Amino acid sequence: MEVSDPYSETLLPELLALSEKNYRRASTRHVRGLESEIDRLFGAFRDHVAQEGERLQNRKLTALAEFAAGAGHEFNTPLAIVSGQSQYLLSWEEDPERRKTLQTIIQQTHRVHELLTDLMQFRATGRTTDSNC
Repeated sequence: MEVSDPYSETLLPELLALSEKNYRRASTRHVRGLESEIDRLFGAFRDHVAQEGERLQNRKLTALAEFAAGAGHEFNTPLAIVSGQSQYLLSWEEDPERRKTLQTIIQQTHRVHELLTDLMQFRATGRTTDSNC
């Protein structure tokens, strides 16, 4: 019994070439589909990272605003005492040099109070509002 060489048949090499061509064409479509999906997923990931960055920034600004408000209140209490005591002493003081010193203390406590009021009005947008203190 004689075994014939399958590659000697004229039809078989043509079928193999056609099969390889179809495989490459199908693979190319598949690869393009995968590349498109990868691009879509990368875009979604990039958007997610940007949104998460914005959320983190907003949380930081909110925490900073809360800290500023709390710190402002804590500083204003002793500041009011210093200002009040200075005003009381000024009302009884007769020495011009001491009066001038007490007036400077009162002016500076008002200045610090205004700065603290601006700090306490800090908003998560990063801006301050005008104070009418």
